[in-house]
Amino acid sequence: MASAACCAAGPPVECDYTPKGTISKIGDVDTYFVGSGPKALVVVYDIFGFSPQLKQVCDMFAAAGFNVAMPDFCKGNPWPLENFPPKDKSELGAWFGTTGKWETSIRPTFIPAVAHMKEHRGAEVVGVTGFCWGGMIAMKAASLDPDAEGGVKAGGTVHPAMLSAELAQDVKVPVLIMPSGEDPDHLPVKEVLDKKPFGDKCQYRRFDDMHHGFCAARGDWANAVQATRAAEAIDAFVKFYTANL
Repeated sequence: MASAACCAAGPPVECDYTPKGTISKIGDVDTYFVGSGPKALVVVYDIFGFSPQLKQVCDMFAAAGFNVAMPDFCKGNPWPLENFPPKDKSELGAWFGTTGKWETSIRPTFIPAVAHMKEHRGAEVVGVTGFCWGGMIAMKAASLDPDAEGGVKAGGTVHPAMLSAELAQDVKVPVLIMPSGEDPDHLPVKEVLDKKPFGDKCQYRRFDDMHHGFCAARGDWANAVQATRAAEAIDAFVKFYTANL
């Protein structure tokens, strides 16, 4: 189920931005591509699907030298903007259990996306970045065998939802976790990750003055403070992936 912070933050914010990338297919899945180079990122959006804000985030990653893909993991069925916060939370729970479920829906899209970046777009190493619900998905991806097909070498998330110490137990690569001021501190998650062989490579930063979703579809980057914090989060991602990919 969505976190309290996720529901409290409200619906997405309209954003006027012209993306620099293009949309083409990985198999039958629409995917936003931008950038090039040996270090790639697969971006997992929030439950609202493609948004101007997250396409801009992808463009910022590309400008920093990364080869970026953001698949339409929901395959045209993101959570509807007009029904958030949901009046009936059981409907959102059902969405998480079907469209948004890692094992049966997201993983079968994620693994081919990683393979595609290596086979067709010149990537040598791949990381994953997730936002809100996508943060939980990023942790699932970071729990795959990093040397197997679909594996990643680093993972990151900002204002994540549905993280847990149990989920962190399976993580196999360094991760960056950046909660907002409305999110849990995720200290139990940090305690688990700190004990990993790569624990000294994991990083944590809290944006205490930001709301959940500030770096994704709920980000109002016409607001100078939000724009600054979003840029700081992207910069932290860039430095982390540069060091760990």
